[in-house]
Amino acid sequence: MPKKSLLVLLALVFCNTTFAFDQQLQKSGIKLHFTPNIEIKVTTHINPHVQNYSFPLIAFEIHNYIKLAFLVESNDSTFRYTLISSEFMKSIETRKRGPVHNDSIEFLLSVQKDKISISSQEETVTFHDIKMVQDISYNVCLPLENELITAVNVSVGNAQKSNITLKVIYGIIALFVIDFFIYFYFRLKGKRREQSLLEEDQPLEDADSQHALTKASIKLFGEFRVYDKHGTDITKKFSPMLRELFCLLLCHYQEGGISIRVLNNILWYDKDKHSARNNRSVYLARLKKILENVGDYSIAKNGDFLSLESDEINIDYYDFINIVASDDKSLANVESLLDIIKNGSFLQTCEYTWLDNTKSNVSDAVVSYLENFLLTFNIKDNPELVINACNAIFLFDSLDEVALRYKCRAYKEMGNHTLAKQLYANFTKEYSELYHEDFNKSFIEIMTD
Repeated sequence: MPKKSLLVLLALVFCNTTFAFDQQLQKSGIKLHFTPNIEIKVTTHINPHVQNYSFPLIAFEIHNYIKLAFLVESNDSTFRYTLISSEFMKSIETRKRGPVHNDSIEFLLSVQKDKISISSQEETVTFHDIKMVQDISYNVCLPLENELITAVNVSVGNAQKSNITLKVIYGIIALFVIDFFIYFYFRLKGKRREQSLLEEDQPLEDADSQHALTKASIKLFGEFRVYDKHGTDITKKFSPMLRELFCLLLCHYQEGGISIRVLNNILWYDKDKHSARNNRSVYLARLKKILENVGDYSIAKNGDFLSLESDEINIDYYDFINIVASDDKSLANVESLLDIIKNGSFLQTCEYTWLDNTKSNVSDAVVSYLENFLLTFNIKDNPELVINACNAIFLFDSLDEVALRYKCRAYKEMGNHTLAKQLYANFTKEYSELYHEDFNKSFIEIMTD
């Protein structure tokens, strides 16, 4: 299949799956707080007269959009499991152990932050590199009942969480293929849309795929990650002390470096001046040895300040600073910013006291930059880009009114009035729970002001 056709197919499948799951979220959403090795059991009751079938099994939703969705297909001899996200589509096929003698099929999902395993009929398949975030709550979305599925049960661990029996909805598969894939098709296509006016056949870029890394890189958005010049993940080489030292050097890039006095007060506050100097020298030497495998760099000392600089290593935080510090709200800059922060919030798994202020500054910079972009952008020109920008804002501020307004209007522009109303309902519910008062603008005001 040609690459372009494959991308279109991936986009169509993902968009339709999202739409169908979004339609039922209010009924079947289950709030879960993910921890390692959580297990989710999904029991589907299939029409016993149907031998070959295809249906969405489960999806995980965060910040009002689907993060991952699973599809199940069956024919006379095989099962096929398909994992769909905004960045990829993966399928694994297994051999059937035999016919199903009753209408109940049980699927056991073992969810971890970097992989999901699905077990059914004595077969287990595992999807790797899924990038689930451990400390964020997800909604679990289940398929609507249709001509294939008469009921769905889900349980977490040993506690039964939901028993969902829904009315038959004919044609649900068509709904899956209409809306959710439109969203992901344009998400994958986004980088090429504007570039095509100036260049032909601009290649699609997937910055999240580790195998797609063409040079050394340091990732601070999402989980802390370091890749060497060959694209190999060497994050495990950083001890807790080395990681914090490295983050201190990186996070003070905008200030021109960090003073040795501040560095000592943070890392070696319990040491005297001589011991602190010795510890600093030892850990800087260890850091330099690791970075030799990453690429050309320099840890420069300017007076009492230390700073890390490199033209060869791709450091996402440095790129982020350069974008938000400029007045340029071009589509290229906006798309580059979205590409950086789609991995997650800034150093989301690092909890350093000194980091709180930096995280707050990053959050404010993202929201301010993207709000200013939205306020001057015509939604009709690219509603998919508007949705992506709003999702990025919601990652840092889930109750941002500008993002609510523009995402609702972008949904309307795409013909998704139901999703716009659902987004508004979710927003006002969260607002009321947090502030103990009703949101002061109606849906009509959000759509027309």
